[in-house]
Amino acid sequence: VKLSSTLNDLNSKVCYKFINPIALSEQKVLGLHLFGDLSGSEIQLQFSSGAEQKNISFCDLNFVGWEFHELNVESQIKSKDYQLTGINIIRKNSYSFSKNTEVLLDNLLLYSKPILGIHNQMSSSISIYPNPAKDVIQVKGLTGNTKLKLYTVDGRFIKESTESRLNVHEIECGTYILKIENQGQTVAKPIFIVK
Repeated sequence: VKLSSTLNDLNSKVCYKFINPIALSEQKVLGLHLFGDLSGSEIQLQFSSGAEQKNISFCDLNFVGWEFHELNVESQIKSKDYQLTGINIIRKNSYSFSKNTEVLLDNLLLYSKPILGIHNQMSSSISIYPNPAKDVIQVKGLTGNTKLKLYTVDGRFIKESTESRLNVHEIECGTYILKIENQGQTVAKPIFIVK
């Protein structure tokens, strides 16, 4: 989904309402791929329960390209009756390159446990590319014995490699978790596979 808007003034905002609100049910964590535009604008998720509405900060668009972000909804909203009803974009910085913003959203996921907050302390010396990937995922900056393990977001093991690359050409499109074991440390990174 592409969200395009013009935010003329500082703290101006645009709200995109969902035609069909998304009930959270038992899934307490919301993950979303965003293509940032380096505007620094803030993305908020809008939740509603009857007449009550709550806007929760999701991320700042201080990046360009695809990134995966997640929100532990349970820590922000105690009631189970809330539904995701919209997305707000708010211009927070006067130094933005442009008043126009264009954000791409893809692959909204609902799951029960956080992926990023647990053990994703990725070393600055390790880089994963490309992400999104079509055929092969490469990991740069590894030394010694290495294991790459690919999992679904619900924890189902798919495949592994003992090299610094993992062939994913036969894997279906979607979001996965790449666990990297190297030098006694384990880190995890969301990976998006496209065709």
